[in-house]
Amino acid sequence: MKGKPRVYVRMLLSYVGRLVIPTAGAVSELEESLCREAGTKMLMALEEKHRDWNPERDSILQGGTEAYGRAEVTHIPIICGDYFFVEGILRLLGKGFIIW
Repeated sequence: MKGKPRVYVRMLLSYVGRLVIPTAGAVSELEESLCREAGTKMLMALEEKHRDWNPERDSILQGGTEAYGRAEVTHIPIICGDYFFVEGILRLLGKGFIIW
C-alpha cells in the first residue's frame, strides 16, 4: 500500500502472543516450547516498539486500530489490547490467570 501509513494490529498481536503461551500441561512439552518462544517474540516486539508505561496515558500499547479504513479509529487507545498484553507477560512470569 504505497503512500499510505502503516497500520499495525497491536491488539491482535498481544492477543495472539498471550494465547500461544500455554498454561502448564495444556499441550505437549515440544508444543509448549514452540508456543512459548513465539509468544515471547510477539510480546517482546510490542514491549520494545509500541508500549508506554506512563500512567498519564490512556493505554499501555500505543497506536491501536479499531478498524481499517476509518481514520477516526486509527491510532487510538484500545484497553483490551493492554489486557491481553499484561496477561501474556504474567503467563511468561508463571503468574498467569484467566480473568475473563
